[in-house]
Amino acid sequence: MARWPKDNQSDLIAFYGTPKTSVLESQLVDVVPPFRMTYSGTPVRAIKFHKKCAPALRAALDEIWNAYGRDQSKIDAARVSIYDGAYNPRMIRGSSTKWSNHAYAAAIDIDAAHNGFGAGKGTMPQIVIDAFKRQGARWGGDYKGRTDPMHFEFCGDGVVATHTDVPIAPSVDLTAKRRKMGEIMVDYEYGSPLKIEVVSDGTKEIAGVNQKYHPEMYQKLSVMVSKGDQAGARKAAAEYLVDYSNEASHWTRDLAIEWYLRQSYVNRGPTGSAKILQYAVGAGVDGIVGNETLGKMKGKTTDQLLSMLRQGSEKYERTLETIPGSGKKRDESWNKWQGMVNRWNKAVKDAQQFKGFTVDPVTGALIVAGAAATAGGAVVLGTQMAKTPEATTTTTQPAPAPQGTNWGTVIPIGAIIIGIAILVVVLLRKRKS
Repeated sequence: MARWPKDNQSDLIAFYGTPKTSVLESQLVDVVPPFRMTYSGTPVRAIKFHKKCAPALRAALDEIWNAYGRDQSKIDAARVSIYDGAYNPRMIRGSSTKWSNHAYAAAIDIDAAHNGFGAGKGTMPQIVIDAFKRQGARWGGDYKGRTDPMHFEFCGDGVVATHTDVPIAPSVDLTAKRRKMGEIMVDYEYGSPLKIEVVSDGTKEIAGVNQKYHPEMYQKLSVMVSKGDQAGARKAAAEYLVDYSNEASHWTRDLAIEWYLRQSYVNRGPTGSAKILQYAVGAGVDGIVGNETLGKMKGKTTDQLLSMLRQGSEKYERTLETIPGSGKKRDESWNKWQGMVNRWNKAVKDAQQFKGFTVDPVTGALIVAGAAATAGGAVVLGTQMAKTPEATTTTTQPAPAPQGTNWGTVIPIGAIIIGIAILVVVLLRKRKS
């Protein structure tokens, strides 16, 4: 069990470390939310938090996710998916000497627009407040004087958290895998060297970053390319494509499937990639990944889902027009069709290097699950089926063989019993005589 430090600088530093130092920064870990969160509209891959309170943050988020029926639409409606910051090495408002609790990576803000500083109790759902308080966190809505209802912090009066401490290590391997995904996506578009390309609608793009849809990043890349900074441009493009496609990582824990969905996300956008997944699994096609779509993914192996996604990509592409407004659907007669076929096949092939890896739903760490992993979260190893915390862990044991009558044992025992009976009868007769 964890006991949080009191809210004074000496206790906070003793517990978490001194802000803005390498000692404290080395204690930061990634907490992957169980549901989709966004920061200023951009999907959040992970939340930087101090490792001492990271398990409590994850436990609170898990409780919230379950309380809303693991339904992203309900999370969004409650505005719990609006993330407004956590780690920030700054002083508190109006002070030049006292660190904010955000500086210790021990505080998080949610839905600031409706729960601003001084907004009383705000509109923070009681479900959220209770989930954090069960982990011993203090809620800014309870402050005396000016409240801060967006704010939850792991400090206070030495409150004991109810969670069981689970160490969350920085997911270095997972970060490396996703960095690799970004590097591959950069090469998917036009290869090396990076340069400004003109696409069919007349707009320009670099490494798949289009000036119409991503103007700021496009401008940044165009400057780097014009200066001949190929290495810097490639790195920036790869990181951006991973960040941009992070929503797809919430649709699966299987890294091979995540890869395919990410490259679809970059190529066909958020709605297009969602529809590809829905066509693939036979869900209703509305471009919003919800419980129905996720449910239909369960129980499928990695290879099965990759094959289905490949077909889903083709089904989706056939719904599009060769030129918007032309009325002509894309098919084998389209001059770019074979290029799309090559892309889908290559995506399936490239997925193999991520096969066998899954993301732990609690810690966000990378798990080597073996080729038998299913995209639905179960791992089958021999007779054991280890499931995620969504279900209990079961181990299949061979049933005992049916036992018949062992006559080799019964006959000698019967003979002994009969012999004893005869001896008793003989002794009784002798006494009577």
